[in-house]
Amino acid sequence: MAKRKRAVGSGHPHPFQYATLSNSFLVAGLLGFLVSTIYLPKIDVSWAFALGTVFLMMVVASIISMIKGIPEPQLK
Repeated sequence: MAKRKRAVGSGHPHPFQYATLSNSFLVAGLLGFLVSTIYLPKIDVSWAFALGTVFLMMVVASIISMIKGIPEPQLK
């Protein structure tokens, strides 16, 4: 089966569009991860693991947006 060619100018050059996230999102992720790994295991280990995972995903998402995001929409 032959592949369908895309018309010029149709679609996006990349399959994903990365949103630029604010710096406070990164700071909240870092602080939340530190708090959930240092203080929460003393209270409940399952909550510490769950919240640590969420805050770690926030940090990873902000790093991806720093690397691949386009800053022009944020400046407007």
